Amino acid sequence: MNRATVLGPYRRHELLTGEICYPMQGYTGYGDGVGTDLTAFISDEMRVDWQAHRDALLAFWRSDNADRPHRLPWAARQFDRR
Repeated sequence: MNRATVLGPYRRHELLTGEICYPMQGYTGYGDGVGTDLTAFISDEMRVDWQAHRDALLAFWRSDNADRPHRLPWAARQFDRR
């Protein structure tokens, strides 16, 4: 299965919030298991994931942040700049 078609919960959380939260085991996000600055892990893979899931992530973000409609997810602020 193509990695861009499935976005796990850690990657979804990181793209939306810009925060890394390491569990005791089973981590599948962008980080290395130690660092917590997500900008250190920006990669082409992360950009591809954002573009592939952008519409669904934005819809989810808007539904969860209805009281803050002008606030954008972390990945939108990082990758949607023109």
